[in-house]
Amino acid sequence: MSAIPSSLRTTFPISDGKLRTRKWKLALGSPLTWAPFLPVFGAFAFLGIGSFLFGVLCLGVTVGVAFYWRGHHLKLENQIIAALIAESNAVQDQALAGTMARLKSAGYANHTETLGRFLHQKQRIEAALLQSATTSPGARQEIETLVDTLVFGVADQLTRVAELSDRLDRPAVPLTPDRQKGLEQNRREISNQIREAWETLGETWDQLGSLLAPGDGLDGIDATHSGLDSAIAKLRHEQEIARRVRERMNADFEATQPTDQARESDSR
Repeated sequence: MSAIPSSLRTTFPISDGKLRTRKWKLALGSPLTWAPFLPVFGAFAFLGIGSFLFGVLCLGVTVGVAFYWRGHHLKLENQIIAALIAESNAVQDQALAGTMARLKSAGYANHTETLGRFLHQKQRIEAALLQSATTSPGARQEIETLVDTLVFGVADQLTRVAELSDRLDRPAVPLTPDRQKGLEQNRREISNQIREAWETLGETWDQLGSLLAPGDGLDGIDATHSGLDSAIAKLRHEQEIARRVRERMNADFEATQPTDQARESDSR
């Protein structure tokens, strides 16, 4: 099964170039930018005002439009960032749905269902973060990046479990007892890691839900901050464990591949 490209696995950081391009496109396409110039061009075309007065009026309108957008710069940027995040999340969801479809077509409906639960939880967390006005942008970005890493890591692990199951249940060449034992151990470890990842994601959602509750912070004290910090720390821990497990699984998987000589011997 093909792996999901790394470029799709995280939304952040959003490049300054992409942000500027979208900002100019939105500003120039807005009626608030070009509509004020219509009376000026109308006066020049139909009332016959002189070129000097036309230039002065255009300059005045330009200054006014620039002043308006300068005053609404932060609001415009926040809207663009929210749109870019939503677009990135949608592309990620499509990529994960593609992995689910491949797992299902390979006969692993249970893995498809598992990844579907992770995808649903990812969508809930991202929707809450987009709507949050109480969580800092830095914290929102960190949480979403860690959640992305965890969920895509689970997609990789489920794919690997399916590959291990194929090798164990339908080996292309006979497995030695040691190879079979090693593959079975790998499969158990990955399955345990997926269960731990699900618990961590659920705890992250619970803490996030408390943080975003309407009554939080009214007394000036954020009682859920330590809980959210704990969830973030666990997400980081899961990310590091997943990385180490993936590296070791790759090494073990390569070590258990039959050699070219063995393949030639079996084919005779």
